[in-house]
Amino acid sequence: MGAFIAAALQTFIPRQAFTSLAAGPVAAIISMMVLAVALNLCSEADAFIAASFRPTGLPFSAQLAFMVLGPMLDIKLILMYLTVFRGRMILVLSSLVILFVFVSMVFLEFSGWL
Repeated sequence: MGAFIAAALQTFIPRQAFTSLAAGPVAAIISMMVLAVALNLCSEADAFIAASFRPTGLPFSAQLAFMVLGPMLDIKLILMYLTVFRGRMILVLSSLVILFVFVSMVFLEFSGWL
């Protein structure tokens, strides 16, 4: 399924959309994080999708943000949390995960470690 989604993204979305996205590393990280939450993929499929963005010039930190956030937070996981936790707890947990992943990836991008 991950290979199918990666191929569909590369086929139906023009290259210019990816190159404009890769122009700024912060925007690329944010967009890949949104994509990770929206796609609801398993961690094995995340690697296929992230690897398919390598030729588009997307920064490695954005690909890493996709692979880290995807297994930690997605729509189906939030729905499962609703059966156990209250809404405020889910909001706090989701916000902290998103913030930590974003800050970590921005740090890695601008520190030169990647």
